[in-house]
Amino acid sequence: MCGTDPVGCGGLRLGPGAAVAYKTAVMPRLVFDIETSAVGLEHFDEVQQEYLFREAERQPTEEDKARKRVEISQQFSLWPFTAQVVCIAMINADSGKGQVLYQSDDFDEDALEEADTESSTVEFAPQVDEVELLTAFWDVAKRYDSIVTFNGRGFDVPFFIFSVCFVSCDKEINLSLDKNTSMLVIEANITDQPG
Repeated sequence: MCGTDPVGCGGLRLGPGAAVAYKTAVMPRLVFDIETSAVGLEHFDEVQQEYLFREAERQPTEEDKARKRVEISQQFSLWPFTAQVVCIAMINADSGKGQVLYQSDDFDEDALEEADTESSTVEFAPQVDEVELLTAFWDVAKRYDSIVTFNGRGFDVPFFIFSVCFVSCDKEINLSLDKNTSMLVIEANITDQPG
């Protein structure tokens, strides 16, 4: 990190004054990653299941149909309409403090308090369901000037956008893609919309 570490500013050797100037010029950045999990088939009615497995029904043999159904089922965790966000790990790129939001309807409050000590740099925060999880993430994210994720352009951000709209379309998300890097930077113009 910048500050007292003379090499912590991108490998440049900076004097103490320059490090402070660099640190104050950098906007707060949040780095995050999500984990998703497929919802069970019991959450889909007969028509929805028919649609989801339509490609399997086009296979020539029963064996091929069964194999295709398994293949399709294994991809459910990658689609926002057949999966849900179950965990979001976040870290403040400047302070090194982090938070892990995760879905849990059954957690041990005492064990959680033992894990979250004042010296810990990561807080574990159980959430009741996906709506609470996403809401907690946006409440944190809107305090940052930029949000960084790896593979965000290909998975995390599209999944988030669909999930937020699927569970509740009350957020405005403005994206700014930096096409010159492998990172996706999201402008934190995430505001609650009047409902």
